[in-house]
Formats: sequence, structure tokens, C-alpha cells
Amino acid sequence: MPVVDGPEAAEFLLVTISRDPTPDEAVAVAEEFERLLDQLKDPTLRQVALWKLEGYTNEEIKDLLGCVLRTVERKLKAIRDLWDKENHT
Repeated sequence: MPVVDGPEAAEFLLVTISRDPTPDEAVAVAEEFERLLDQLKDPTLRQVALWKLEGYTNEEIKDLLGCVLRTVERKLKAIRDLWDKENHT
């Protein structure tokens, strides 16, 4: 299975989780998930990413972090920027 980077990675993950994946697809998704999370060295960014993937809203994440909504939005932008930078180098 080819390595998928950038915006295509998100689309690949969405398509794959919308149906039952084959064993090879499940492994590829797990590996990509770990690769993306490993790029997040800041534990707070990592936790925010996990919460988003679990389906938490920005408002819920704000409450969990005890911060304002703008802080959550900045952290999500930092995650996207980091992933975009890492995947385009």
C-alpha cells in the first residue's frame, strides 16, 4: 500500500474509517496515525489531536483544558501547520 501524505492522508483516513478496512488498510491507518502523533512533541498538542480524533468539539476541548476557545483554535492550527510542514519536506 502506498504512503499517503498531506491532504490525501486525511481523505484516506476518512474513507478507510467509513467502512470496515481490510487487514492491510487497518495496519496502514494505524501506522499513519502513530506517525502523525509522533510528530507532536508537545503533550498538550498531542492530547488535543487525540480528543479531536475521538470526536470532541472545540468547546468540549476548551473545557477539558480549562482555557478559552481561541486557545483551542490556535492549538489545532499549530497541529495542522506542523503536520503540513512535516509532510511537505
